[in-house]
Amino acid sequence: MKNSVRVLKSGGNDDSGSFFQSLEIVVDGEKHFVLHQGAPKDSENYMYRKAEFKTEEELLKANSGYAVKSWEDTNNTCGYDLPYDLFLLALRVHRTSV
Repeated sequence: MKNSVRVLKSGGNDDSGSFFQSLEIVVDGEKHFVLHQGAPKDSENYMYRKAEFKTEEELLKANSGYAVKSWEDTNNTCGYDLPYDLFLLALRVHRTSV
């Protein structure tokens, strides 16, 4: 099955270096809807966290100010065994379509 990453919504703060991404991650044909956040830990490292949702609608609602209570620490690929390049490509595609 094909694996893919699609950015549904993204944003960030240039001053702090923090960001968020609403992602649809497909692994072996199974869709995962993930709110992914990152912020600088120090000058060389980032800390990441994620919250997973059952549907795209729930994920997008979380981006509209809904309080997320179930954060978990993660990495730059949201804990999925996928190449980081898939995430970078998805972000590039999203930025050119906005």
